[in-house]
Amino acid sequence: MTAAMWACRDLRLPTTRGQGTAPSSVVDMLLAAWSAAVGQPAYVTSAVADILGTAPRTFRQWAADHATAFTEGS
Repeated sequence: MTAAMWACRDLRLPTTRGQGTAPSSVVDMLLAAWSAAVGQPAYVTSAVADILGTAPRTFRQWAADHATAFTEGS
């Protein structure tokens, strides 16, 4: 995959009902879905490993592996 294959769209939702461009029914549906997910385990897939061909790392692991990039020249 290359960066050119990705397309991004601005999908900002209103912070309160009646603002912005998303229909209030969409906002209500999203709020209900997010509310129902509170306290539930995260949905985990193998997508990172499938795409990259290697196991995913935590942010902590990545930061430790690249710490010198943030401290060089300090």
